[in-house]
Amino acid sequence: MIAPEGAIHEYDAKLLLAYWLERAPAISKTATVSSNFIYPSPKVAQISWDPETGAITPDTQLPSWVFTSKLVAKPDQLIKRRGKSGLLLLNKEWEQAKEWIAARAGKEVQVESTKGTLKNFIVEPFLPHSSETEYYVCINSAREGDNILFTHEGGIEVGDVDAKALKLLIPVNQPFPTREEIKSCLLTHVPPEKQDTLVDFLIRLYSVYVDLHFAYLEINPLVCLDGANGNPPTIHYLDMAAKLDQTADFICGPKWAIARDLSVYDQAATAAAKKGAVGADRGPPMVWPAPFGRDLTREEAYIQKLDGSTGASLKLTVLNAGGRIWTMVAGGGASVVYSDANVGGACGDPLAASQNFEPLSYTNDYLSDKPLESVFGYISVLPGAFSAYRYKALLNGPNGKGPLDSYFKGETMHGDGPNKAGLFGELRSLSLARLCFEIVTKKKEGWVLKYVKSAKASTDVPTTIAEFISQRRRWLNGSLFAALHATVYMLRIWTSGQGFFRKIILQFEFIYNAIQLFFSWTSLANFYLAFFFLVQSATSSNDGAFSFMGVNGIGPIIFEVLLKLYIAILFVVTVCSLGNRPQGSKYTYGMAIIMFGICNVIALWCAAYTVYLQAPKSAQEWSQFGHHDVSWGTKGDNGSSKDLGGAKKVANKEGHDVFEAREDVDRVWAASKAALRNKPQEEKQHRDAATKQADADRNSRTNTVLAWIGTNMLMILVFTSQAFQE
Repeated sequence: MIAPEGAIHEYDAKLLLAYWLERAPAISKTATVSSNFIYPSPKVAQISWDPETGAITPDTQLPSWVFTSKLVAKPDQLIKRRGKSGLLLLNKEWEQAKEWIAARAGKEVQVESTKGTLKNFIVEPFLPHSSETEYYVCINSAREGDNILFTHEGGIEVGDVDAKALKLLIPVNQPFPTREEIKSCLLTHVPPEKQDTLVDFLIRLYSVYVDLHFAYLEINPLVCLDGANGNPPTIHYLDMAAKLDQTADFICGPKWAIARDLSVYDQAATAAAKKGAVGADRGPPMVWPAPFGRDLTREEAYIQKLDGSTGASLKLTVLNAGGRIWTMVAGGGASVVYSDANVGGACGDPLAASQNFEPLSYTNDYLSDKPLESVFGYISVLPGAFSAYRYKALLNGPNGKGPLDSYFKGETMHGDGPNKAGLFGELRSLSLARLCFEIVTKKKEGWVLKYVKSAKASTDVPTTIAEFISQRRRWLNGSLFAALHATVYMLRIWTSGQGFFRKIILQFEFIYNAIQLFFSWTSLANFYLAFFFLVQSATSSNDGAFSFMGVNGIGPIIFEVLLKLYIAILFVVTVCSLGNRPQGSKYTYGMAIIMFGICNVIALWCAAYTVYLQAPKSAQEWSQFGHHDVSWGTKGDNGSSKDLGGAKKVANKEGHDVFEAREDVDRVWAASKAALRNKPQEEKQHRDAATKQADADRNSRTNTVLAWIGTNMLMILVFTSQAFQE
């Protein structure tokens, strides 16, 4: 498994090598170094720009060698090819280097196609050397193992290292190569007198690479200078790029941190460290800089911190800080034979068995929507309460695609097979509307859908608020995405077997449905705006709709209160919908319905008042309505349309007149009283302990959130209201 890589500053990478190159455990018992190997002791200092003060790191915080050495200065912000971009200063005194850094710190520069602000710089002693002493070394990790790349032609003109470098693969769980194998594989072009020194360095470098969980480590140039006075050659690393396995923070965090503690590089501290007296929990934690050209957001920095403290891989990149993510939930439904051979499906007229929430909705749907859609030949949804489908119309085509395939995607959408539905398919499969669209647009076939008014059936409807909201939750999202699917793929009607004129008619219906979908999507805003403008228009003056209360200027105050009450109700309903079962917040929903009812009554009053102001008031204008005609019913229909029954007078056996009824009145009355006396036993819905506890937990969470947000909103509403300010 390839580790999740996190790039680090060159300054930190050099500190890791400075501290651990001599201390890291050997990669293998056979991986030993020569006794006369001289470990490099690099000197490095970091110069940072403070955006608040606009100043760079003061001289008092820099090591003493900075003021006595010739220096190299360069930005340290994960920038490649700094020399070619003019971002490299060589062989200068500190005052010159300081002036060069100050002139660039906090300034925006462009490196190739990327623009960024320079904030961090690295300073180190200048090392005079010839190009023949420059080498290139890189270690990277792959699935098969770790690769060591080496070439004797390092430096700024290294070129394509993948093509020219010699490679040594160290497979996973395989023995570390011998010194001779390293020489023969990587150092064939290196002078013999330097090979042992470079082998020693590569062994220690790879030991540090493994022990500190590096994922990438590149040194270019790696300088190997000839030894003086009989001493072995010396190693110096100039430019460095490194990446660490961020998930190893919980393992290597202390090792990374102690190398970043500058006090360990004092002579006394170094001696104590070699004796084991330096604690492993000292030093600042590793810093993970953002790529050049962008800074980490607060959210990215937080996720990066979590990523470094857990074995899981957590990554976050904010692409659009002003963007939003919208999420949605679920829907559902349930299911006459029609004689027309072209009818692929039909629905009847379901009647509500009880007069609660649904009758008005059913009446509107089946008196307006369904008959109109039936004329066109496409009904957006055949309701599950009372509908039927022709089996032939449901069959898939030769390619396996069709209505049945679309319908049963809901059964396979959680699998990993070839029929797995995507997110859009999952949401679309929540509604029976998926069948209707697939039937009408079926390729090379011309099925239509019809509404049969004479076919009637009785269906159960929700009897409580919680059941009603649960039903609407099941319906709305599935229907929404099915309607969206039909809108997006409306042109599929032109590949069906429908007649030319039928295609034109259906195309107009799809466009109409798309417009209706838009208004359904914005219905919340539409209702709010209607309430806003109605109440505002009726309360904008002192003699407005509420002038009867006798308080001067009461209209604008009532408008402010009603507007904020409406917003508060919307907020309450939104919060209650976040993860709560309606059964657990039924009283809150009930109160919201009551408050919405009050708002609508007030809006109706304001609308009536506005109409009254515009209505004609003269008797002459009102006389046209014909107040003299007070007849009931249809004009000209003054008779009874049905014999309601009655009693007639007849003579009994004794010759006395008596009244005879068509039915035994006493018997009917007695039966009716008995039926009214015996009240049907109400079936109560019982919840188990687990469900009750789940409802209580969710309700407690909701109440807490509501109390928190509600109190804050109350303060905001009070202190920003016009009444308070006046």
